[in-house]
Amino acid sequence: MSVNTTTSFEGGIIRKSSNQSIPQSSPPSESQTNVSSTQDTADSDLLEPTERTGLLSPDDPIVSPLNLSTIKLLRQLTYYLLIFNTIVLIFLILSHFITFSITPYFRDINLLILCIIYNVTTLWCFVVTGISEIYLSVFTIVLVLIDMLVILFKLSGVWSPLYTIINLVYFLWVESYIRKCKTQQEIKYTGRPETRMTVFEIFISSIKFFIKLATLILVLMMSMFVWLNAFDTKVTGKTVNINGVNLHLECYGSKNGTVLVEGGLKTSSESYLWVEDMFKTNLIPGYCVYDRPGYGISDYAPTTVSLATEYLVMALKEEEISDVVVVAYDIGGLYSQVLTTHGIVKGLMLIDSWHPDLLQLNYPFKEKFDVVEVPSAWNGFKLWCKGILSPLGLRPLSHLIHPKLYNSWARVFGDDMIYNEKYLLTRLQNHLTTKWSSNEIPSSSDVKTLVISRKSKLKSKNWSNWQRELTKWGKCVDWKVIDDNDKYSEADSLKFFLEELK
Repeated sequence: MSVNTTTSFEGGIIRKSSNQSIPQSSPPSESQTNVSSTQDTADSDLLEPTERTGLLSPDDPIVSPLNLSTIKLLRQLTYYLLIFNTIVLIFLILSHFITFSITPYFRDINLLILCIIYNVTTLWCFVVTGISEIYLSVFTIVLVLIDMLVILFKLSGVWSPLYTIINLVYFLWVESYIRKCKTQQEIKYTGRPETRMTVFEIFISSIKFFIKLATLILVLMMSMFVWLNAFDTKVTGKTVNINGVNLHLECYGSKNGTVLVEGGLKTSSESYLWVEDMFKTNLIPGYCVYDRPGYGISDYAPTTVSLATEYLVMALKEEEISDVVVVAYDIGGLYSQVLTTHGIVKGLMLIDSWHPDLLQLNYPFKEKFDVVEVPSAWNGFKLWCKGILSPLGLRPLSHLIHPKLYNSWARVFGDDMIYNEKYLLTRLQNHLTTKWSSNEIPSSSDVKTLVISRKSKLKSKNWSNWQRELTKWGKCVDWKVIDDNDKYSEADSLKFFLEELK
C-alpha cells in the first residue's frame, strides 16, 4: 500500500505527515492525565532555580550590592571620613595637654567620638543594615539638631553639633541607599525582594542596634544637660569684657577700700554670703565678688596665675576700683599674692591659703584636703576623664530630684559648679601651667596680711609649716586659728583686720 508523506521544518523540529488513515484512539482517561501531570511536576522540582526560571539564589555573591560601583565608592568615602575624624580627634585630645591657646570643649570631643562610633558601625559589615537602626539614627539626628538650636541661641560652640549633624545625615543616607540597592539587586537577580535574614545578619544587625541605642541614650543625656545649662542662663550678673573674655565682677557700695572676695579651688566668690551680710549691716563700706575665668558666669580662657590676675586688674580699672582689701580662700591666696604686685591691694586676708610649694609637680604632700590638689600627671589625667564625662551631666541631672537644694544658682555658683565642663577645663589648664605659675608668685610683700588657718588642717606638719611661712610673707598683723564649724570667726576676723588697716 502506497503512503504519501510530506516533510516540513518548523521551529527547528522536523514534522512528518502522511495521507494514510490512522485509526483514532480514545482520549486519555482522567487517571492517566493526573499521573502525567504528577510526573511533570516531579521532574520540574528536580531542576535548579536557574534551570527552571533563569533566576539566582539570594545567597549568590552576584546579588550583593557590593558589586555596584556606587556602593564601592561610598564605602571608600566612608573609610576616608573615618580617617579624617580620627585625626581630628587625636588633635583635639592632644590640644588639651600640649597646646595652650587652642583648647576645645569636652563636648566637642564627645560629639566627634559619636561620629566615629557611627562611622565604624556603618563600615562594619557594610551591606547589613536594619530599618530599626535607621529609626535610631533619625532620633539621634533630631536630638543633636535641637541641641544645635539651643546652643545657637543660648550658649556658645555651635560648630561641633553642626559638624555632627552633617556626619550623621551622611551615615543615614548611606544606610538607606544600601538598603535600596540591595532590594534592586534582589529583584533583578532573584525576582523578588528578600525578606529573610541569615543568622549572621541577625547577629550583626542586633549588635549595630544596641550600639546605636546606647549612643542614643548618651546623646539624650547630653541634650538634657545642654537644655539645663540653657535654663541656667537666667542666673545673671554683671560682667566686664577684657580682651574678648567676659569676667564676672560685681561691686556694691564704696569704690575705695572695698573688700574683694577671691574664691578658692572649688568655690565661686558668690558663695561667701557672709561678706554680703557685713555690707548690709554697714560693717564694711563696699565689696566686690569676682570669678576667675572658667568659674561662675565668667568665660573660659586659658590663663596662668599672672595672666588671670592681669584680667582682674584691668576689670577693676574699668570699674574704677582702687585700694582693695582682698579676702582670699585656698588657691585664691596665690592669685591675690600676685595681685599685690600691681599696687592696688591695701590688705590681704588669707584663709587656708595655698603655699607656692603646692604648685610644684609631684610634691610629696600625702594628706588629702578638699581645698588642696597637688598638680601631677595622675591628677591631671583624672581631671581630663571627669571632663570627658562632664557633658553627660551625670551628677547635675541626678540632683534634679532635689530642685530646691540644687537649683540654677547651685549649678552656676554653688556646689554643682565643679561638674561644669568649663570649670573642669580651667582646672586642667591650671595643671598644665603650674610650671609657669610657680615662678610668678612673689617671694615677699610689704602689704599687711592676716593669716587664718582651720584647726583640723594644722594637724598636718607640712600644712602647719606652710601657714607659718605665710605669716612671714608680708607684714602679718596676726595669725588666727579657727574651728571648722565656726560661722562667725571669718566675719569677726575681717572686722578686726579692717580696724588694723586704718
